[in-house]
Amino acid sequence: VITTNDTILTAYLHTGKRYVFDIIQIHTDDTASAVFQEIRTRYLKNKTVTKNNVGKITDDVLSFFENHGYPYATLYFDSVKENGNKISALLKINKGELVTIDSVIIYGQVKISKAYLYNKLGIFPGDLYNESQISEISKNIDDVNFLQEAKKHLIKYKKDKVVIELFLKERKASKFSGIAGFMPDVNTGKTLITGDVNLNIINALGRGERFYFQWRRITENSQNLVVNATYPYLLNSKLGLNSGLSIYKRDTLFNNTNLKLGLDYLFSNKFIVTGFYEMEQSAVLSSISEETLDNLERLPYVTSYYGFDIQWIKTDYLYNPLKGFAGRLTTSAGQKKFTDHPQIPRGFTDSLNQQNLQFKTHIDWNLYVPTGKQSTIKFRINSGTVYGSKLVLNEIFRIGGLNTLRGFNEESLFASTFAIGTLEWRYIFEKNAAAYLFFDGAYYEKNINSGYFKDFPYGFGAGVNFETKAGIFNLAYALGSEQNNPIEIRNAKIHFGFVNFF
Repeated sequence: VITTNDTILTAYLHTGKRYVFDIIQIHTDDTASAVFQEIRTRYLKNKTVTKNNVGKITDDVLSFFENHGYPYATLYFDSVKENGNKISALLKINKGELVTIDSVIIYGQVKISKAYLYNKLGIFPGDLYNESQISEISKNIDDVNFLQEAKKHLIKYKKDKVVIELFLKERKASKFSGIAGFMPDVNTGKTLITGDVNLNIINALGRGERFYFQWRRITENSQNLVVNATYPYLLNSKLGLNSGLSIYKRDTLFNNTNLKLGLDYLFSNKFIVTGFYEMEQSAVLSSISEETLDNLERLPYVTSYYGFDIQWIKTDYLYNPLKGFAGRLTTSAGQKKFTDHPQIPRGFTDSLNQQNLQFKTHIDWNLYVPTGKQSTIKFRINSGTVYGSKLVLNEIFRIGGLNTLRGFNEESLFASTFAIGTLEWRYIFEKNAAAYLFFDGAYYEKNINSGYFKDFPYGFGAGVNFETKAGIFNLAYALGSEQNNPIEIRNAKIHFGFVNFF
């Protein structure tokens, strides 16, 4: 009500009663009633009547039916009654016809099995219609790194059936990459060239399988060979096979062989849990002196590990993210047995092979926080530990280099426990191109039979990766310091990398 006089304007506002929900009854089947009671308790009981509350209850009830085979469901309130400041009503629902998935039709020249695609989408012919899965089709296809939509998919309704039409094309996901490193030889002073070659072949058989090959030359006499293969959705289930072989030769000191057999459970393309068995065997190459036996620094052994691995990726773009996170946790436990060697006296290892239970854990977590439309800060924690009563040099972690601690030679630091924190500012000027500044700070311990050592090394520098028709090039310049030594420009490390998608 508004009243006026010559100089004053007065307004009177009447808000009316403050109503709350009392009883909301539903007119439909028992299953929906049970779900509705939960929604009613959460959103309506003794809550003030607002547009948001009413909208929330209707949206949630409709979503329930749309996700359980009833995309044509409608509802409305009836018999609305006022009792004092309380509101009661009857919610009437017309479910409509039950709808199922008739088929998924693929258009486009793509090499992919329908069984693989059904699992990726979570949609199978004969399933009840589920709106939450239908709305995620584009996102789930985008999560497959070797597929993309040529145009938006179509949903065609035919009474009680739905046909899904997908328009797909392949995108390059298999890749070949190489890294060349230039570092001074500490003995001769000459420049030593190291290398890292990777071949990652994806979906060659049309089942989403992956074959990975890596060869590395870390120093003049040290090499590493890694072969890994994965096969997802075994027998049209969420299980997959995962196997790998690794052979590592360290100068003339030792040779390690790892055989790993795993079973994956694929919750999604970016969340995978693996249970595995791993056998690790180490042979000592050089002669074993009496001093080596006394301090137990390097001894041959065989360890059988059982463990699990969790991988979780949630970034906006896999290869050059602006935001999101990516993490991996691997943990295992096993029994170690020292083995015979021609230069080890008979019976020497008998006392060592009692209660050799070992534990091994590794965590690698990356977080990307955008600071602008084209810039981001990367936070990384890379940490691992090997725990056991009789650790030897040839079974602990090796850190240093482009993928762990920049500014140091590849795998030059032996660590039974380590933690590396990375702070990196990245300016993304193209989809697959960025310039960056970084700092890597680390703490590590070498706690083995022969002694204990710890240090706080760090490295810093700058780099750039850029894309050409030939592939993506990566160039990094890094300086490092350990044991409180000063930074020396002549010990700088230059890393050069190359990735080609095909």
